[in-house]
Amino acid sequence: MRWSARLKRRENRCATLVLVGRLSYTVRVGSLNGDVIGTYTHPGKGEPRLGTVLSAAALPGGPWRVSDYVQTDESAPLKNTLVVEPILDD
Repeated sequence: MRWSARLKRRENRCATLVLVGRLSYTVRVGSLNGDVIGTYTHPGKGEPRLGTVLSAAALPGGPWRVSDYVQTDESAPLKNTLVVEPILDD
């Protein structure tokens, strides 16, 4: 196998691994039983935790702050939930 073919295969594999690592979440307001306002995939490194601010562009009516979460190793939003509260301007 030529070097260029090996490099191309390695680049494709790395790109796939980056995409697989992201989790999607169902977003609820106020509690784990609150109203669902959408789904969210965190754009940065790592995953959202308590206190993470989600932009208004990511979810309607924001900005929102994460107040609780349930996270599994699966990327299905039905198994991962973020609970948010609105950030009020003072």
